[in-house]
Amino acid sequence: MKKILSILLTLSLVLVLFAGCSSPKLSEKFDENNVKTTSENAIKLLNEGEYEKFCTDLPREDLKAAFTVDVIKNAVAQVMPNAGSFVEFTSESIVGQKDKDGNESAVAVIVAKYENQKVTYTISFDENMKLIGFYLK
Repeated sequence: MKKILSILLTLSLVLVLFAGCSSPKLSEKFDENNVKTTSENAIKLLNEGEYEKFCTDLPREDLKAAFTVDVIKNAVAQVMPNAGSFVEFTSESIVGQKDKDGNESAVAVIVAKYENQKVTYTISFDENMKLIGFYLK
């Protein structure tokens, strides 16, 4: 449990670092519709229990060790143990961020409605549309 929380805190720290040097406008290097679609598809993989595919296909290579099936599965279970079935996406916001080294990223904040609760996903991608941050609450 401590290991999972440690990894989730590390991932959250990555998001905070990106947010600290942010620019809200999405860079021309990103297509807003592609960021939205990729984010929704990532959420759909989790909703369908496709944790292996999520962890294999989406994260940037150097972050795959942090995005393990057990970590993602446990994070989902902790936030939405009784969420029920997915109903719909209720809102999306796509913004750009730039870290202190000038690396640009795209961040999607997507609210999903389930039978028993709403969940907010914050998903970050690098310029190659590889997952670099994932947070849900």
